[in-house]
Amino acid sequence: MGHKRWLTLREAAERLGVHPTTLRQWADAGLIPAFRTPGGHRRFAREDVEAFLRERVQGHSGALPQPAQHLLGEALSTVRQRLSTERQRALWYRAFDEATRQRKREEGRMLFSLALQYITKPEERERILAQVHRLGYRYGEESVRFNVPLVEALRAIFFFESTLLDTLDVRGDLINGQSPASLRVERGVQDFIREVVYAVATGYEDAIRRSLEAPRAEPEE
Repeated sequence: MGHKRWLTLREAAERLGVHPTTLRQWADAGLIPAFRTPGGHRRFAREDVEAFLRERVQGHSGALPQPAQHLLGEALSTVRQRLSTERQRALWYRAFDEATRQRKREEGRMLFSLALQYITKPEERERILAQVHRLGYRYGEESVRFNVPLVEALRAIFFFESTLLDTLDVRGDLINGQSPASLRVERGVQDFIREVVYAVATGYEDAIRRSLEAPRAEPEE
């Protein structure tokens, strides 16, 4: 198996933010390479998983109208600038290891793309929200795993919201020809963020509940 780092089905599914059954179906369909151990268990090269995730992110970007793609680039540039000063004090950023931060950056790009799709394509909102809920739920779960308080996890979401709104204030006229102060656009962002918050809180609560319900080891005598 060389020098590649191999992930189990569950580990790869977690990195992609999907259910293991979904990833199994993708592998069976040949959408993502998989290796079978002698025992019949699937293994996925980490490089293949990361490449597949990048393709999904780029695919979401490609679904945007050209003006909104420019907005996406500006929003991401603003995030990078703000994180350069925010990261030292932001627990929601510092708590994660570097590998998780990298994945969060990719997922953040996906979330920005979904937000702009939500605004520009109201007829597709059901599909968009299904993806948003999965991303938010997973972020809530991982916040528990890395001991990030819920209030800090939500700070990240509102950091995302303020960056998006500030970007729209500067170039909001590019979306459907609307003015930056358009109530329709602002309400769209607020509705989107509300759904993200619900998903994060649900993932956080479920992770806490599972940890409390997990059987505890008996102390040694």
